[in-house]
Amino acid sequence: MAVEPVDFLVGPVSRGAAAVLGGMTLAYAGLTGVYAVRGLRAQLDDRWSAVVATAVMALLGITLWRDGARLLPAPFSIFVLVVALAGIALTLTYTLGRYQERIERFKVQFGERLSHLLDAIVAEERQAEWERLRTSWKPTAEERRKTPHLLMGLFLLFYAGLGYFILRGVWDLLYGADAAILTLDGGEGIRNLYLASHSGALAAGQVFSLTCLLGLLYVLVPTELLRLKYPELSYPFKSLILTRLRNRERGLFGAHYYLAAATPLAVLWLTADPARWDATVPAAAALLVVTVFADAASALVGIRYGERKFLHNARKSYAGAVGGTVVAFVATLPLLGLPGALASAAVFLFIDLIAPVPIFVSDNLLYPVTLSIVYLAMVDSIQPWFPYY
Repeated sequence: MAVEPVDFLVGPVSRGAAAVLGGMTLAYAGLTGVYAVRGLRAQLDDRWSAVVATAVMALLGITLWRDGARLLPAPFSIFVLVVALAGIALTLTYTLGRYQERIERFKVQFGERLSHLLDAIVAEERQAEWERLRTSWKPTAEERRKTPHLLMGLFLLFYAGLGYFILRGVWDLLYGADAAILTLDGGEGIRNLYLASHSGALAAGQVFSLTCLLGLLYVLVPTELLRLKYPELSYPFKSLILTRLRNRERGLFGAHYYLAAATPLAVLWLTADPARWDATVPAAAALLVVTVFADAASALVGIRYGERKFLHNARKSYAGAVGGTVVAFVATLPLLGLPGALASAAVFLFIDLIAPVPIFVSDNLLYPVTLSIVYLAMVDSIQPWFPYY
């Protein structure tokens, strides 16, 4: 059973916003390329990831320029554009205002006051017990690094229905439950918001998730570019970023940038035909499952049980590869059916094995793009267990 495509109204506002977003993304691709060239000249470990990220951003810009008005019409493209401009403003304001230093001073002062308070009201043996528990709960460096990746799992909630409820709530708040007549006389933004919020969880989840994925990218990019140009400045999220970078990532972009860039491009490719959303939207959710949870499972299982390392890559283990592959299969099975789940597991295992050979490219770039291509090639075989249309 195929889902009826949503007939969004694509007018000058949607086309204009998509063109601006496409141009902005191409400009970001050019700046990414500047640092990729520097990485190549300096022979940095992560240089090929930066090269691929440049290509990904360029393809994303072209895709938005060509199809953005149709796949992300107003008001959603307008919202993303506002977020993109706000990301630039936030980065500049936060940095010039030196807010990071103020936050660090507050954390030190708050910590000192809390310590004095605990000393005054908590017995010494209780304090020792608390310190022991706090130390035992302290995550490892790899666990800290995977935390932002796991937070990307929130997008699965958007696909599962939360996006629909949010958009429906926005419509009711702005126009009321009986305002369907506004779609006759209102502009393209009003009509498209109505269609997205009244066409079921499938359309709403897709549009809302894509909006948020692009918004996240445009918030992160200015910070990453500023970090590489002026690493000594107090840019946004500085402590969060620096504590989650691997050594090979410190001279170039972090894994969070690669993930934020590749995921919306993969989703746009995968869902380019709204008439196939009954298969491709669950596939987009499956793509997130593999990229986020299977990758995290591989790393965390490898840390705990991965004594035997790959002969060609001492950073990865057999146990981690098996753990990630199992998660990729089990978690995508209800979304794609058996053929899609087998393909997901095979892609994950293949990339996990060959990612550093012959050159290193971040798997945060490889998983989304490769999975989108594989899912498109087998779209007729995707059979979700729980279709929601």
